[in-house]
Parts: sequence; structure tokens; C-alpha cells
Amino acid sequence: MALLYENREAPFTWLKEKLEVTSGNLDSHAKRLDKAGYVEYGRRLTGRGFESQVRITPRGDEAFRSYRKALRRVLETKRRPEPSEDS
Repeated sequence: MALLYENREAPFTWLKEKLEVTSGNLDSHAKRLDKAGYVEYGRRLTGRGFESQVRITPRGDEAFRSYRKALRRVLETKRRPEPSEDS
């Protein structure tokens, strides 16, 4: 989702290479994200033939923004102090 959030859409093969995953693994994740409405996943005709593309949807964009905001809050939360030996 982070790659799609930044790039908006990408060829399946590029995502596979960048994420260092197998085709089957990426296909499985892309289908789940498609089913959730976070991405559109399909094939389109290019000058070199058909190419699988993955594109983030407005719903996916909002979900990823919310995830980033929640993660930022967690990372900015101060840790509990370690118990002292006197306690």
C-alpha cells in the first residue's frame, strides 16, 4: 500500500520486484486488497501487450492515510518508565 500510496498505480511486475515477493504472494495480497476496495487490480493493453496493473482507490487512499496517522500516534507515545530497583 505504501508504494501505491506514493505512486498511485504500478505494474504488477514492478511491485513484485520492489517488494521482493513471488507472483503468487503478490497476487494473493492484491486480490484481498481489491476485494476490500483498497485497490483496483486488472490488466490493460499497453504497447507491449497486456500488463497487470494495481491502482490505489480513494477508499484505499483514505485507509492508508488513517493507518499512517495511527502509526504516527503510536510512535510518538512516550514509553512507560522502566521500574526502578527501589520499587
